[in-house]
Amino acid sequence: MKILLGVISFIALAGCANLQTRSSGYVGCPPQAITITNEKYNFWTTERSWTAECNGQKYYCSSLAGESVQISCAPEKK
Repeated sequence: MKILLGVISFIALAGCANLQTRSSGYVGCPPQAITITNEKYNFWTTERSWTAECNGQKYYCSSLAGESVQISCAPEKK
């Protein structure tokens, strides 16, 4: 059981570190300039959502994993 929890934790953390890179092409900023907040992940459905921010602009992003990961980001409406 401890091994399974360790694997799940590793996968979740690896994905978290990658969100800046995954968001970069959608928000138009380099990964190191993006701040990620409000990350939510559903292990059972592999749905993930997060807020990416760069240059004072927020983007709401989501992804769904399957055969390939589908990502979309939309700018915050003001």
